[in-house]
Amino acid sequence: MKNCIILFIFACLAGCTGRQQADTDVIRLTLTKSQDTVSRPRSASGFLSEEKNPFPSIHPETVTRIPGWKNSQLYYNDIDFPQLLFQAYKAGRVSQELCMEYFRGWGRDTNSCSPVERKGYFALLTGEGEDGLEYVVADGNGNFDFTDDRVQPLSAATSPVKVVFERFDGNRPVTDSSWILPKRLSGDEAFLYVQYREKTETTFSLEGKNYICRMIPSGLQYGEQRTSIECESSDTLLKCAPNEYLKLGDAYYKADSVGDDGRYLRLSRVKDTASMAGTQVGFPPIPFTVTATDGRILRFPGDFKGKYVLLDFWATTCGPCRDEIRNVYPALYERYKAQGFEILGIAADNAADIAAFSRTVPLPWPVVAERDQQTKPGRLYNINGYPSLFLISPGGRILYKGDILRGEILKMILDRIFKPEQPKTERLG
Repeated sequence: MKNCIILFIFACLAGCTGRQQADTDVIRLTLTKSQDTVSRPRSASGFLSEEKNPFPSIHPETVTRIPGWKNSQLYYNDIDFPQLLFQAYKAGRVSQELCMEYFRGWGRDTNSCSPVERKGYFALLTGEGEDGLEYVVADGNGNFDFTDDRVQPLSAATSPVKVVFERFDGNRPVTDSSWILPKRLSGDEAFLYVQYREKTETTFSLEGKNYICRMIPSGLQYGEQRTSIECESSDTLLKCAPNEYLKLGDAYYKADSVGDDGRYLRLSRVKDTASMAGTQVGFPPIPFTVTATDGRILRFPGDFKGKYVLLDFWATTCGPCRDEIRNVYPALYERYKAQGFEILGIAADNAADIAAFSRTVPLPWPVVAERDQQTKPGRLYNINGYPSLFLISPGGRILYKGDILRGEILKMILDRIFKPEQPKTERLG
């Protein structure tokens, strides 16, 4: 009898943990959001002050600033820029021509947005205090009044701040929140940067094995390519990004549906593993056909078979992209092109923008004006930040991806691949 009672209690405890029982073909998970307190490498999103913002009409015209601050600068972090642009157009603050030009470039249907106004952003304010230090304050409660929020020195900001904003959920705005840490990057005073300190998490069981599943975003759209999806068991830690693959047990699953707010994840079992093109290291890249700015039709990766290809998603408005194209790529391209190195640039611009850019910075490698294409490679690869980089092997597999393919590290990787011959020294005597 005692043993029966113990077993009954154990069963009740197991049932109260909230662990989700997963179907073997489709795993649907509901996750809970919380502040991420784990120390881990994090990217930062940068944005210009409102005074320099090319779209100030999508934000409120007036806010209550901190009295006595000198050189105060107002910043908005847009959660869903297409929605903000569309609602500004419907309210008459942005022209139809400008709005539709952007939606055509994105290849996005306006039906995915709503004319209903929503606060799809949060605001920050910086300024110089009486002691000469630069301070920062976030509009944590979203009332456009900075005087009732916590102020901290920007250079010493270590405590994340909770902010609220709105997302669009079907036909209605829904309040959401996050935790952010503002900072300045050395030598880049034009931008204010924000690190996001949030995660979503749940547990599930598959074929008798228990997993903790969490998603850690780089921004506030969990569907972005830089979001990290982790499944952890007692002896395994598996990682992928949205639209990539995890091997759970003996089967591969694709993270083929991710909620923008990170509270939903679907993992679908892959039955035809031969067709598993994707965006993660070790897999064949997703194929596409586009027209380059010089008129050539390019079939990627087929037309580049036998070459190492740096697939570079960039934009003419992206400062780090311009730096790499101006200061890093030319020497590497000239040095290794004859040995089988190629660059394929996918620019989030039209041909006119790229032509204007190339008048000051030559682009000797093939470049694609994505906004002029029917097929949008950036959408296929789930690109939401620039630069986004992939290095493809001659055999058509992704060797490296991400920020490791920038600057000096890119040079080291290519030097190691091509092993340039060292000059021989002649012996004397």
